[in-house]
Amino acid sequence: MRFGVAICSHALNGFGAGAGVRDDDLFFVAMNQINRGGPDALGDPKRKVMMAALNLKAGKRSIELSDFSSAIKLYEHG
Repeated sequence: MRFGVAICSHALNGFGAGAGVRDDDLFFVAMNQINRGGPDALGDPKRKVMMAALNLKAGKRSIELSDFSSAIKLYEHG
């Protein structure tokens, strides 16, 4: 989980749901790593909201890239 968050901060301009993606591949690697931790890895409700928003962003980006199977998985995690 922590590894994924560290990668995500490098893949985004800044960090958070409103940040722009600089590197798609790195962003998807980070989100997959974060999601492997599962929802129980996040104790803070604010972090859960932020991760849900990032999964939404990743899902939308997956649809833009026509990767619909990845998009649904990201939406489910979100």
